[in-house]
Amino acid sequence: MREDQNLDSKDMNNADASELADRSHPESDFIPNNLPSEPSRTDSLTKLGRMPRISPRYALALILFLALALRLYGINWDQGGLFHPDERAFLSQVYNLQFPEGDQWGDLTDPRLSTLNPGSFNWGSLPHYALKAVSYAVSPYQHMSLFDLRYAGRALSAISDTATVFFIFLIGRAVFSNRVGVLAALLSALAVQQIQLSHFFAVDTFMTTFIVATIYYSLRVAEHGRRYDSILAGVMFGLAVATKFSVLPLALALVLAHFIYAPSR
Repeated sequence: MREDQNLDSKDMNNADASELADRSHPESDFIPNNLPSEPSRTDSLTKLGRMPRISPRYALALILFLALALRLYGINWDQGGLFHPDERAFLSQVYNLQFPEGDQWGDLTDPRLSTLNPGSFNWGSLPHYALKAVSYAVSPYQHMSLFDLRYAGRALSAISDTATVFFIFLIGRAVFSNRVGVLAALLSALAVQQIQLSHFFAVDTFMTTFIVATIYYSLRVAEHGRRYDSILAGVMFGLAVATKFSVLPLALALVLAHFIYAPSR
């Protein structure tokens, strides 16, 4: 009997010991641990490869600054040679323009006597008048000769093409997202042909700016149908036509934009 009691007591002691061990080391799924877990190799590589987030506004500002810098760099590429034939013709016509004075205002609508007649209408006259306005604005401080006009004309071309980059961002954001808009603006800012054409005072950059702006506001008309979007789309289209007449088919985009919005009302 004593041997049996001893065996029973031993079994009870073993059971108590195992119960204490289970309490000290629970097999629960939740194990509180105040110590920071060691990062895995994958997490470390992910953090190292993660790019810092930049606000789309700051990214766009940097892209526009880059675009303008690339378009103004080497602005005196020909050192006054005026090798581009269209640019040479443009500058000659702008230099010969004069704003009417006194009785000359009576001849403003007479193409033979008007001092604002560029003498050639192979292109629109808007770039002519824009450059002449700049020339008159700086005339109290600096007289601009025919060769000096190339600096102002090319600067206007660079600014216009930078505006194109901005409108491309707006289109990408409106149709897709901010990220797509920023990427599209970056690709446009680095486009070689755009950079090259910005170094000439010709109609190409101005025309492209107004075309892209017309498309952007036409998209807004198709989506929202607001009146001021229609007005801005019409203004941009008018400026595009005033730059080059071959953009007339762009009117189809304006008409389609209004037809697209009409059924959704």
